[in-house]
Amino acid sequence: MSSLAPVISEYLYHPGRFEAGVLASHARQQSIYRRIMHAGNLGLLLSVGALLALIGVCYLYPQYFSLPTQVAAHIALVLSATAIKVCYVLRCIGRQGLGLVIT
Repeated sequence: MSSLAPVISEYLYHPGRFEAGVLASHARQQSIYRRIMHAGNLGLLLSVGALLALIGVCYLYPQYFSLPTQVAAHIALVLSATAIKVCYVLRCIGRQGLGLVIT
């Protein structure tokens, strides 16, 4: 209880300063969630682009690529699919933190 006393007295004697601090903290959190959401969106864009390119290497035009390249592309295909899922979770965390609808 004694650790809350300075905070309570600060609020009682200077409520404007306390609310400004809370608003600044809220703005910082909003900024962090916005960056998380943008990172997730960018990651989704890059991951889907990589996935489409790798599908071309693995399945559409394999005759133009050597066997080691195709093996590497198949491994990267799994990794890019995983990256899509991770980036989508980042996007959802950012949207939830901003109070937006998660789709």
